[in-house]
Amino acid sequence: MRNSVIYTVIWILLMIGGVLLLGIGRGADVYTILCDGIVVSTCCLITVFLWYFGRTADTLHFDAPQHPFRFFGVLITGAFFCVLFSILPDTGWLFLSFYVLLSIVSNSLTGIAGATTLLISTMFMSGTVNLMTFLVYFSAGLVGVALFESVMESHKFALCVFLSILVQLCTISAGEVLFETKSLSYESFMIPGINLLFNTVILVIALKPIMTTIILPRENLYQTINDPEYVLMKALREKSVNDYFHALHTARLAENICRDCDLNADAVKTAAYYWKYGKIMEEDQDYIMSLHHFPEAAVNIINQMNRTDNSALTAETTVLMFCDAEVNMMELFAEKNMDIHSQYKTLVNKILDRKIENGILNRSKISVMDMNALRRYLLEDEMYYDFIRSNRV
Repeated sequence: MRNSVIYTVIWILLMIGGVLLLGIGRGADVYTILCDGIVVSTCCLITVFLWYFGRTADTLHFDAPQHPFRFFGVLITGAFFCVLFSILPDTGWLFLSFYVLLSIVSNSLTGIAGATTLLISTMFMSGTVNLMTFLVYFSAGLVGVALFESVMESHKFALCVFLSILVQLCTISAGEVLFETKSLSYESFMIPGINLLFNTVILVIALKPIMTTIILPRENLYQTINDPEYVLMKALREKSVNDYFHALHTARLAENICRDCDLNADAVKTAAYYWKYGKIMEEDQDYIMSLHHFPEAAVNIINQMNRTDNSALTAETTVLMFCDAEVNMMELFAEKNMDIHSQYKTLVNKILDRKIENGILNRSKISVMDMNALRRYLLEDEMYYDFIRSNRV
């Protein structure tokens, strides 16, 4: 906590000091300097508020709350780059990288606030208060943040870098080159080209340590917890073989559906394995998840499955609820050793329709497309019933 406060103070002082000193240096009047200082101070405070609020509300990505220097280090570095950018042509500013990196080491909203503060400060420092320039970098930054947020789980960073750079090229070409210079000469695209090259290099270089120190350890944690030989899974198998196989069957269905729908398959697999664990083992569920460092996404699904979280159901939680109901139905008929192939689709539709009638979709974030994919997958999984029947003891 103490370190984060120190980082906060250093960053705010650098930002305000830079704006005031460069304003004086370029000969701005006192009212302009004071106005710029107040605006930048407000933006800094908003950014800091969002970061601390995110830490309190546990909405920051990965382990960001335990590593505040990642976020504030990028901001402090950005403060020095603001000074550098202020003496460069506005087509050479590298704010796309700051939007993306700040959003990864905090969360989307906080990253956008921080990068926008840097952008506004640079405009004040350079004396280039131009709406078009702001929109060029702000719009490309928003797209970059959205792209990287959407693939945070699947690591398709190369594609995101390419698309982000492509959007930045379009905005600079339209907003800065064509709008400002009204020229299509090679010279007018030289600095924007260097801008895009440096943005690409920065993102590629910066994303490598992020992958190795943040993303991959998190994925490895999923692999560890979801291993059939993990201590929790072995304990569940020894306690109740039927509950163990129920978890396996449910996890298989939910994971496959989530992968097809580009949802968080690892988190839903973990939740399918363990959301009943506390009740079965007669242990404190929250303590188990904390002791074994369950990823946040899996914890959220488990809490929603156990009705300890009253927020709107995530798409992953909704998929898991339907899959659990499907497996319950198949296990019920498997206990009676019944052949239900001739009426399988009718039974599945009844199960799904009954849960929908109970209002589950009224509090769910799942899309119509994903819901249709879920129904289609369950209806086509008829042959799995025989496998479930063979695993009943």
